[in-house]
Amino acid sequence: MNTTNEVIDHIDNLAGASNSWQARVSVRAEARISGTGGAVIQDAQLEAGYFVGCRTDSSAGVEVGGDIGIDPYQQVNGQVYGGGYGGGGSGGGQGGGFGGASAGATLGVQEHLGGYIRVVLKPGGLAQVPLDRISLRNMHAVSNLRDQNIEADGCGGQVKIQSYTTIRIRTDNGNDTQTLYGEPKDL
Repeated sequence: MNTTNEVIDHIDNLAGASNSWQARVSVRAEARISGTGGAVIQDAQLEAGYFVGCRTDSSAGVEVGGDIGIDPYQQVNGQVYGGGYGGGGSGGGQGGGFGGASAGATLGVQEHLGGYIRVVLKPGGLAQVPLDRISLRNMHAVSNLRDQNIEADGCGGQVKIQSYTTIRIRTDNGNDTQTLYGEPKDL
């Protein structure tokens, strides 16, 4: 099994969105079964496609909100004070002092205006995008993918893609699956 002729042609996103990525990809995947085994092959399939990895999921978008209002308030205060002065001596006493109270109240309104902008970010994810699946005939199959569209929407930050080719073989004795991975590349 092998993959050859891989080309990733980055293109401008058709929607013009800053959190969407797009490319046209081409790759050739080939599988051949050779040799002799103890079990008859009942079915074999070749699958070719891409994994698309998004570092940060920004698909929830941006939230904008705020409030405006008037809050009435009141404040009541009061104070009582007292005191005295005097002196004493052998001839008698003197006395005196002062005392009093004060009170006040304040009424009013206070206006407020608030707002926020929140960008909702979540951890990114990985998607498997199969582009072709073909049954092997005469123990051989080739999948030529040319200019296939790959896109990642709602991704903030880096986006990576990785080609894969998988062969699945089914016999009377069980199944055998093998996958060949390409090098991860920026989308």
